[in-house]
Amino acid sequence: MKKDDFLEIGEVVRPHGVKGRIKAKSYLVSKDTIHRLDEVFIRRSEEPAVRFQVKTLQADRKTLLLELEGIEDIDAAARLVGCRILISPGKLEKLPENEYYWHELLGLQVTTEAAQNLGTIASIIPGENHDVYVCAGNEREILLPAVREVIRKVDVAAGVMVVRLLKGL
Repeated sequence: MKKDDFLEIGEVVRPHGVKGRIKAKSYLVSKDTIHRLDEVFIRRSEEPAVRFQVKTLQADRKTLLLELEGIEDIDAAARLVGCRILISPGKLEKLPENEYYWHELLGLQVTTEAAQNLGTIASIIPGENHDVYVCAGNEREILLPAVREVIRKVDVAAGVMVVRLLKGL
């Protein structure tokens, strides 16, 4: 798999116990977004990702506890600290209609309903009530609240998001 074929779901922060388990900071919004995770890929900085079979996985909103095939003691687990945990996008649960994973939105071309090109989704700011999409354009950055009044259409396959700018945006 190429680097871009992976989704980063966490970072190893420390060994957990003496038998090779690892504790990782989770980047998942919900533990339910991954289903039957039988393998992960581990990557240190820009090195190629290495595939590991998952023996056990415990997940909550902020942490992942993993036991991986071939990581049998605390020393082997300690060598993974700082590494990224990656999965294939196919391991994510399918979302309901009109809901999207962030990786599907990042890079979308943003246009208004009048076909004015505003730029692309450069980043996403998580919010309590709704996320905010950061649209980086030629002239300036525009913050787009992820609400129906603003986000009119998302076509991931075509790579386009159509928006209605409210006063002040």
